[in-house]
Amino acid sequence: MTYGDVARALGIPSARIVGGVLSRSGGTVAWHRVVLADGRVAPHLAARQLAALEGEGVAVRGGRVALGSARWRPGAGDAGELGGARLSPPPSP
Repeated sequence: MTYGDVARALGIPSARIVGGVLSRSGGTVAWHRVVLADGRVAPHLAARQLAALEGEGVAVRGGRVALGSARWRPGAGDAGELGGARLSPPPSP
């Protein structure tokens, strides 16, 4: 997922807030699974994040996550959970 995906799924107004929360989580959440909208990873943690993603079998090309095949999108068939938090669908526009 991207920072924006997480923000939308949780009803948070900004992807930057997601980044701030992840940076303060103390590693208690799967921070390495959240990337920028273009598939790039956190520059200051790139080696660690890419290694973790590749270790999980995520397709990485040129230092970017292949979002077309790796992006998780909550859908009607999913349990609607993200990191243990129950999700509600995002509000309709």
